Amino acid sequence: VLGGGRASDASAAPSANGAGEFGYVSTDPTKYDASLTAEASFDGQRSVKECFCGESRHKSIWLQFYSRLHRELSADPSFSGEWVHQVCATSYPVIFKVITIDPVDDSFMMHSDCPAGLLAMVAVCAQSAALQHMQAGSPRVPDSARQPMTFFRPPPQVTESDVLQRPSGKWNFTARVVTEEGPPAGDFFGEVSVADCISHCERVPRCQSFAHGPNGCHLKARCVSQDDQVVPPGEQGDDYRTYFREVCDNVEEGVLQAQATAKLLASRLGLRGAKIWTSDLKRARQTAEIYARELGCEVVVEPRLREPSLGAFEGMTKSQIYSQYAALFERLAKLPQEERLHAAYFEGLETPAQTSARVEETARAVFLQECGTSNGSDAPLPTTTTTPAVLFVTHSKVLEAVLAKVFGKFYEGVETTPCAFFHWRYAESSPELGDLHSIACNDHLVEQ
Repeated sequence: VLGGGRASDASAAPSANGAGEFGYVSTDPTKYDASLTAEASFDGQRSVKECFCGESRHKSIWLQFYSRLHRELSADPSFSGEWVHQVCATSYPVIFKVITIDPVDDSFMMHSDCPAGLLAMVAVCAQSAALQHMQAGSPRVPDSARQPMTFFRPPPQVTESDVLQRPSGKWNFTARVVTEEGPPAGDFFGEVSVADCISHCERVPRCQSFAHGPNGCHLKARCVSQDDQVVPPGEQGDDYRTYFREVCDNVEEGVLQAQATAKLLASRLGLRGAKIWTSDLKRARQTAEIYARELGCEVVVEPRLREPSLGAFEGMTKSQIYSQYAALFERLAKLPQEERLHAAYFEGLETPAQTSARVEETARAVFLQECGTSNGSDAPLPTTTTTPAVLFVTHSKVLEAVLAKVFGKFYEGVETTPCAFFHWRYAESSPELGDLHSIACNDHLVEQ
């Protein structure tokens, strides 16, 4: 209930408090436990302006929430529009970060000086849940009205050993929740296992990833990868992880990104009609085919452009690798940068230096072929300057390895935006980078 002033038996309609401000009070605090009663009383003794404008770390969150709530309620006093679900979807991460709930002794703790703001968020989400229950029983409500937050019945239990390796494909996770989670696709509150979250996500067509933490899992309609930026330690969301499919199903978004990148490559580097050399892995080949249609290019599949070999790590998840070989990674972290590039600590593991050498050898072979020469691999490169440009389509780990070789620095998790590319002018014994580009294709326009 949204109302003004102290606790009262006011109706559900919002009312003004002071100079057009809105605050949260419980209509009947005696129906709640002692903690809620005390908080409701405390809210009645302080101004809403003090709560929403306090100099705390959450200041901007409260101001944004308060501003939108005031605007939406002014336009829709019925408190029943689609905006209720949307505001709740942006509020629940704040609620779960700032409130710690102990289900054993039925108590909770607020890590904020703004209980009025938190309780207002709770009220909005309670209204969202109530509206969805009513909508679920009405066939006249369109599906689009139920999408922002969706509640499901719990699926069958899944064993923990089946969490990250499943018939539907591999799952992976980030160290902390990603900063750009994308639109919500459903939520499950409480103690929910990772296995159950994966089952939920696999049952929802829109779900591509999910955030999992101590207060539940939150399904997201966005493809995520290890290249995505995560929140810093100590910030909101650092106790959550983002889990994602290793092979993303969001084909439509990927197609748009590839088409946009092809247009930029054509206008910026003049690659129309150039030959495309692509890794033989499915993701790269599909991208190359989209480029080819846009640029009018021939596609050549080249296995030497594929991901680095992981040796004994093949088939293992990140959590398994780091838990079983913790001592190894502690030792590697102490090695000098140059030594990390060449450290082969497992049989069959391809080092960054080896990966870069493999790609460099491929570039040399392509150069010789495009020049129409049959010289051996040890022959000097032709000095011609009329060689047509070619386009290589490969993977982020290959880009990391090439950059590591060029700059003499070990890279782990180089941040690349979707469809990132760089222009590499190749010269024998001197791999020189020129015109380094990184394109953020989410809006298909921005170049960074």
